[in-house]
Amino acid sequence: MRTEAIGADEPAVTAGENRRTRRFWVPLVWAAVPALLVTLFTCFFWRYYEPPEFVVGVLFFAVVIPAAVMCEKLGFGEFSILGGSTVPDWLFFSVMMVLVYLYCLVLVGAGALCAYSARREK
Repeated sequence: MRTEAIGADEPAVTAGENRRTRRFWVPLVWAAVPALLVTLFTCFFWRYYEPPEFVVGVLFFAVVIPAAVMCEKLGFGEFSILGGSTVPDWLFFSVMMVLVYLYCLVLVGAGALCAYSARREK
């Protein structure tokens, strides 16, 4: 019994065509860079400096509230802004950073799409 690759009769790339391989993990790594920066900002610099109210508002409405809703819906505890939250802090912070990573992944994808469309117009 002979084993052949599927489509072995046809060349993978026709002559004169430049095939560019795209890696799946490249946007995932690029999205980690701004997510790590936001994480470092919230972990270390929040203690020593008072951030502007705009930054606090954006982080609160875009990260804290969705993370609280997710933790409550998944049954990890009850969240209260005023205190007495039963959601473990490490879990709540982890969910917040996953949300930040997903937001950064969307931004990196949008940037790559814009760069790709600008390159095609040339």
